[in-house]
Amino acid sequence: MITLVSRRGLHGLPLPRTRRDLIAMLRENPERFTGRIATYDPARSGVGYFLLSQDDQYFEGFWRLAEVMGRLNVRQECCSDDMIAQLRAGEVLIAYNVVSSYVSRFAPDDPDLVRLSFEDYTLALLRTALIPRIAANPQAGAELLCHILSAPIQRVIAELSGTPLPEGSGPASAAHLRPIRLDAGLLAYGDQLRRAGALNEWAAAMSQPDQAPEPRPDGPK
Repeated sequence: MITLVSRRGLHGLPLPRTRRDLIAMLRENPERFTGRIATYDPARSGVGYFLLSQDDQYFEGFWRLAEVMGRLNVRQECCSDDMIAQLRAGEVLIAYNVVSSYVSRFAPDDPDLVRLSFEDYTLALLRTALIPRIAANPQAGAELLCHILSAPIQRVIAELSGTPLPEGSGPASAAHLRPIRLDAGLLAYGDQLRRAGALNEWAAAMSQPDQAPEPRPDGPK
């Protein structure tokens, strides 16, 4: 997952390298970014809720970021494609948590798009394939998977989508990359009480009163 920004829209502001940098930039430039940020709506998008839960796990300041975006009337969308389209049309300047592979087909033709992989952490969704036990032709399935995982095909996939190669089959992953593993821990995010609590907290963050963003802790009071 990446954050996508408009090079022209930043008007010379330094690119944020971490989420804390992003919070600071938004707080210090509310007139520029009000109504010009997009992210997933976790109430409508399963991917959006999943990414919210991961951000909450990895970043202790996530709800501070959510509140700042709420004060700036962030646009809540269902899909990465919608956020990318709005940014390319100049309707928004920042799209937070966009699926990286969706951006790759535009990046070569649109120099205004800047892809940010934050240095505190960058989430990576793992593409997963399996062969069902009841598959009609498991041998053909195994051959297809071997073909997909072969080095030549993986290079093509990486070039076309921007998706990193499987670990050990290409360049070393960035130190800040955080692959989201498929394990039993993910089941916790399906708990309905936990989901309701997270969505209620998100809704509260999105309903901030109309006021100037709070000052940074190290800034003027």
